[in-house]
Amino acid sequence: MVEELNEFKPEVVIGYPGTLELLTDEAYKAKLKIKPSLVLVSGEHLSDMTRAKLEKTFGCPVRSIYASTEGGTMAFECRYNRMHINEDWCILEPVDEENRPVAMGERSSKVLLTNLSNFTQPIIRYELTDRVIIHDEPCPCGKKGLWLEVEGRTSDVLYFRSNGIKIGVAPMSLADTIEVIPGVRNFQVVLHPNNEIELRLVFMKNADPAETFQRVKQRVTEYLYEFGISDFSIYLSKDPPRLHPKSGKFKQIYQIDGGAQDQ
Repeated sequence: MVEELNEFKPEVVIGYPGTLELLTDEAYKAKLKIKPSLVLVSGEHLSDMTRAKLEKTFGCPVRSIYASTEGGTMAFECRYNRMHINEDWCILEPVDEENRPVAMGERSSKVLLTNLSNFTQPIIRYELTDRVIIHDEPCPCGKKGLWLEVEGRTSDVLYFRSNGIKIGVAPMSLADTIEVIPGVRNFQVVLHPNNEIELRLVFMKNADPAETFQRVKQRVTEYLYEFGISDFSIYLSKDPPRLHPKSGKFKQIYQIDGGAQDQ
């Protein structure tokens, strides 16, 4: 990826925060040599620390996009870091667990999306699991209309120690690898010390749990081999996906303290 970016010299870089954060490590090693004028991130929560790291590395503004496969770009961040909803493109309804509307300024349990541009296959009140707060007060940037705060996904970059080398793996790309496997309804990946991977899987109704787990294990193994990570173990947990023990939030992919990131 670094070689291709150096050859292409992009004016704008778009990606997951976790993936771009890994690229900053290559920039510090003087391997990545690009000077974009704008960095756009989407798909994961952008922390203040990651934003500052990206801005320092690339020397340009970093903006978030709120997007989905079903809705396209639903909101775009202004210079005051407020996500303005593309109201001519979609309708976003913040609701509680029972799909009851929540008031402006209150955090929702999820959000219902209606895509106003897709006439071939209409998407109406499609459930997104993001927790959002929608605001109607004016923004200092001058743009009118609604803006939102989105909690989004809060997964960790996973750091493995393999053959004496610290190797980072972006959470969204790992998630993409697992969620397309037939039989998997929901999942959580926990990386423990010594490269021990705990898989918490929720299976589809008619899926064979043992067979589905083996497919997930095989695909994750192949994926990590691509990074040069070979000394790890994977096991099926007896536990279902659950909230993070410290933050209290649901993290689909996270690392237990004491892993390679702390060594």
